[in-house]
Amino acid sequence: VEAARATLKNAEELLREAEQRLAETKIVSPIDGKVVKIHAAVGQVISSGITTIGGGTVLMELADTSQLVVRAEVDEADIDRVSQMVADAADLSTHLPLTSQQAATRPSRPDEAVITFDALRDVCFVGRIVEIAQEPRERANIITYDVRLVLHDHPQLHRIRLGMQCTVEFQPQRFKGVCVPYAAVHSRDDGTYFVYRPKPGDKTGLEYIEWDVEIGETDGAKVIIKSGLKPGDRVFERRPFKVPSAEQRREQSA
Repeated sequence: VEAARATLKNAEELLREAEQRLAETKIVSPIDGKVVKIHAAVGQVISSGITTIGGGTVLMELADTSQLVVRAEVDEADIDRVSQMVADAADLSTHLPLTSQQAATRPSRPDEAVITFDALRDVCFVGRIVEIAQEPRERANIITYDVRLVLHDHPQLHRIRLGMQCTVEFQPQRFKGVCVPYAAVHSRDDGTYFVYRPKPGDKTGLEYIEWDVEIGETDGAKVIIKSGLKPGDRVFERRPFKVPSAEQRREQSA
């Protein structure tokens, strides 16, 4: 009887060891995600990451799909503007939540950008800047910095796949003022600027006065007038001139 009990105890220990080994054959991921690449094949001998100094055998690669992140390469000439966008967003006193409907239109914060994928031209996404790399990338003597953006919720997010190429359009800086054609602004030798405005009380539309203004940013086609004009003011794009009548021409010729 004692020998049978010892045999039973030994068998129970072997069973517990076998069950432990069986449990260790199940690979459990520490995160939720999708398998994007498998490195190990069925029947391959692998090493444990616990008992091996080298870290063990890599079985597969998982992608965390709880958030979709876009990596944009921004030129060094523009990275300061992107950093300023993040700083401007930090100064906001309130956070405007972004709904799925807003995602299809335009950003609602300075640190958000419109993202369009080459393969999904029929829909636009909105992402928020979460990280700006300190270390640059150099390619063909061009310095860029990685900017990471997290996409907001959108009903079409399921269509995005890893590795897709996209275009990121950061919000341009907004300026306050009156916008006029670039050709309507003229400069003097002393560095001041002016526009030609209709003379008060003139009904011919040919009398004008020089009106001092302060200019701001320009894109080469239009200029922001910071002061001197208000919305609705009329200006001449070119200085008006009078065409002499036939009688005046006869008097001049005489």
